[in-house]
This record gives sequence, structure tokens and C-alpha cells, in this order.
Amino acid sequence: MKKFTLDKTSWIAFGAFTVLSLILVLNHEPWRDEAQAWLIARDSSDLLSLISLMGYEGTPALWHLILFPLAKLGFPYLSLAIVNLLIMLGAVFILLCRAPFSKWQKNLFIFGYFIFYEYNVLARNYGLLFLLLVLVASFYQKRFQKPIIYPLLLITLANTSVFGLVIALILCAFYLGELTYEKMFQRNHLISLSMLVSGLFIAIYQLLPPADLSPHLGRWDWNLSLVSLAKSALGIFAGALVPIPQLKVDFWNTLLISGSLKYLLGGLLYGISLGLLVKKPRAFAIYLLITVGLTGLFVFKYPGALRHHGLIFVALIFSLWISQSYSEKAVLNIRLLGRLASYFTKKRFLTVLMLFQVVAASFAAYYELKYDFSAAGNVGRFLMENGYQSTHLISSYRSYAASSILPFISNSKFYYLEYQDYGSYMVWNKRWYSANLLSTDEILERLTSAKATAGEKEVIFISNFKVSDDKYFTDRYNLITCFEGTIQKDESFCLYQEKR
Repeated sequence: MKKFTLDKTSWIAFGAFTVLSLILVLNHEPWRDEAQAWLIARDSSDLLSLISLMGYEGTPALWHLILFPLAKLGFPYLSLAIVNLLIMLGAVFILLCRAPFSKWQKNLFIFGYFIFYEYNVLARNYGLLFLLLVLVASFYQKRFQKPIIYPLLLITLANTSVFGLVIALILCAFYLGELTYEKMFQRNHLISLSMLVSGLFIAIYQLLPPADLSPHLGRWDWNLSLVSLAKSALGIFAGALVPIPQLKVDFWNTLLISGSLKYLLGGLLYGISLGLLVKKPRAFAIYLLITVGLTGLFVFKYPGALRHHGLIFVALIFSLWISQSYSEKAVLNIRLLGRLASYFTKKRFLTVLMLFQVVAASFAAYYELKYDFSAAGNVGRFLMENGYQSTHLISSYRSYAASSILPFISNSKFYYLEYQDYGSYMVWNKRWYSANLLSTDEILERLTSAKATAGEKEVIFISNFKVSDDKYFTDRYNLITCFEGTIQKDESFCLYQEKR
């Protein structure tokens, strides 16, 4: 196993990654996904209450548990981003030390769109998932000699997210299958088996849907035609491998390529990526199953966004990494496949993909530095500077967006019109779902109810859309200000004040 050492070039790359990441992190305005985890950690009464929310969140609680002590001890909201950055720096350092790629491929990879921007600047649980994949790959050659460490890594991976669970299940199946097939199963591996069963059960148990889960989160879509299924899958592959966005302020989750070109490119690149592993059948099977498992989730359960689809690219790098633990075996003696799997073809293909990823990351960094990702911070500071959080009842609609403001206002809650109650983190239940499409009349009716609970306080209303063109609304509320022009388009906000 290689030592944790870097050469001069890699140290320069790691230093540049650290400095540039810090600049972007300090210029990033957190959005609702980042806020949701922080608010759950901050405002859950205890750990059991926090874990009980995971069925609504659709993820195991590992990321929330990491944030829990920070939020409870009163650490600033910025600590969320710093923790994520430290996780990513650890993953990048290990990758630069251990990954079996060329020096320049590793340097390009860490500055790619997903690693440098999506999982690094935006603080969610994907950085944690990436770190665990890097650790698993690092220990892969010693997996049978490390019957405690390797299963523990798989268990932790399973508890990072539902995507980590899918990958962990596949790796667990291969681990146990190889132990059996190679007749290496020994008494100490019984400990591994019991650990894996227990850890996977814990992850799956947290994901069990509550009885009142919002219908749009609980459903599966099995009615897709073969054409729709193919288009969805090919579009996912294109975004995962060539995530160059459209050149505009709200670039996030967009792709420069579209239509038939997107599907053609997605199919071609995914086919080539499979070909790279054809001489390593087990690594090939692992990559194939991971991509099929993740794509199946995206197609039938949750469409996801570019950040989710990027896990397919990460899975390719991971599979190529662990393929070094297997000897070559010619399964199909086809010259084209042999060429695809050759060292030079693999090197060129990966380098080209990584260059595309770096280009995409460059565009993302430019817009991140020039524009606000979300207006949440600006709204929070505006409310604090004007004292509205203490003198007014602050209500919101499309509260999933407005919740991103709350971490900037210490220990505050908004009156959420969907729930007709005070809240901070969102609970994705049927009550929220039944009220997520309110008319202007219904908004005004619920604001009147909110006013009845506020006593003498006046009402401030926050929305992520303009309602000032509705005369009935403007007869009762004045527009105070709007914060617009954000990267995350639906986190531009307008504030309204009740007329006296």
C-alpha cells in the first residue's frame, strides 16, 4: 500500500485546491439544501428526534449527526461549509497520494466540476460520500486482510446517503461473494458479516417512509415507455460525464448540449466508459451495477439533478481505481474492446473527460464569484439590520425556499403558510403537500390567520415570487424590497409589509 506522500507538483495542486476552495466557500451563499441539514441539527430537540426525520429527508443521518454538536453549541453557520471543506481536503489528499492515475489526471480530476464545485463549495453530504469512496478504494487491495476496517468503511458509506447505500450494497455483495468464491471465508469474517448486516439495517431503517410522507416523495414511476427510459438514462450519462453548463447567471443544473446530441453523446461516452473496464470483469460488473442502480433511482424514483448524476462519473473513477486489484482477463476477444481497454486509450479518454470537467468548474467558479447563489443571506441581514425579526411576525410562502434564510437569524422561526404554524426546517409531509400550490386569495386568508396569532405585531411576508401585480394583494401589502438575480433562480426573494 502506498504511503501518504505527495511530490512537489501534487503539493502545488493540493495547495491551489485549498486556496481556491476557501475563496469560493467564503463567497458562496448557502441555499435551502444546506440550510435544511443545519436547521434540523440546530432545532431538533434531541438525537432521536433528529433521526426520526430521516424518513422525510430520504437520507441516513450521518451528515446531520456531524452537524448536530456544532449547531447545538452555537457555532456559526459558516462552520457547515468549513466542515465540508475539511472533509473534501482529506479526500483529495488521499486521492493524490493513493489513486493509480497519472499525476496530471489526478490534478485535473480534483479541479473538475463535481469534485471542485458541487461537492466542495456547496456543503451537503456528497463530500462525505466521496471521502468514503476514496477510503474504500484505498483499502480495497487489503479488504480481505482488514475484516474490521473494510466493513466499517462500507457501513459508513451506506449511512452517508441513499446513493451511498446503493453503492455499499453492491460492494458488500461482491465482498461476500468473493470471500465465498475464493474460499477465504474464515471465522474472523463472521464479524465482518455481522457488522455489515447491522450497519446496512441501520441505514435502511432510517429510510423507511413515515405514514404521512408527501405523496410526491413516496411514489415510484413504473409507467415509462422504453423511449422515455432510454432518453432519461442517456441524458443522465451526458450530464455526468460532460457537465458543461449554459453560460448564464442561473447556470446551475443546466447543460450546454441538448436534444439528440445530448442523448447521442451520453450513450457514446457511457459505452466507452464500460469498454475501459472490459479486461477487468469484476470491476466492470461493479461499475455496471452501480450505474444501473443509480440510474434506476433517477429514472423511476427521483429525477435528481446534475450533482446526483455526477456520482456516475465518480463511480467510473472509483471502479478504475479498484480495478488495479484484479488481474486482466479476456472475456470477450473483440479487437475494438481491447483497444478501448488499452492503457493509452484509457489515458486519453479520461484526460479528455477531466478537461471537460475542469472547463465546467471554471464556468461555475466565475458565476459563483460574480453573483449570489441565493439571496437568503441578504434577506437575513436585511431583517436583522431593520429589527424586523423581533418586532414583526415574519411569514413565508414557498417556505421550502424561505427556510434558507433562517440560519442567518439566530434561533428564529418563520410562520409557514403551508403548515399554518411556526417552523424552521421543512417536514415533507402530506400537510405540506396539500398546501404547496396556494392561490393569492388563499395566501391572504392564511396571512389573516397568522395575524390573529401575532397579537399587536405587524406582518412581514416573504415570497420567492412577485405578487405585487395582484390588486387585491397590493391593497393590503406594500412591497418593501426584492433581492433578485441569483444563481439558484427560485431563491430570489421579495418582502412585503402589511399596510397600516
